[in-house]
Amino acid sequence: MRQALIDKKIAYREAFNRFDENNDGLLSFVEFSNGIDKILTLSVPIKEKIFALMDKNEIGLVDYPNFLEVINL
Repeated sequence: MRQALIDKKIAYREAFNRFDENNDGLLSFVEFSNGIDKILTLSVPIKEKIFALMDKNEIGLVDYPNFLEVINL
């Protein structure tokens, strides 16, 4: 995912903002899934695993610091 963003010259913050369709500062799985689909092709199980890594509070929402932490792994 990180390499795809780099290849497309999309900054991490810009990617998060693009994914955040309702502009609430949090990503739901649907927002993450829809956003990532515009950058690269991943299976639903892979997207679910990545999202679960980012969803540290297990509330179904991801903030920018947790998004960034997983991208930088």
